[in-house]
Amino acid sequence: MDTAPVIDAVALGERLRLARDAAKITQAQAADAIAAVRTTLVAIEQGGRRPRLEELQTLAGLYGTTVNALLRRES
Repeated sequence: MDTAPVIDAVALGERLRLARDAAKITQAQAADAIAAVRTTLVAIEQGGRRPRLEELQTLAGLYGTTVNALLRRES
């Protein structure tokens, strides 16, 4: 049985931070978009909390990228 690779939470958080910076979105704006407080977004970007699928989809759209681009190892 083939299992999907586990995505490192820290690496995903870093990709999210880089995408947010590139889109010139503040942490507060991104947190508002996913109906969370800024400290939740900080935890996601630092790898302390994994984003839910809906949050990841919302952030990808806000940042002008795709979920696939955020999840790819070579992103």
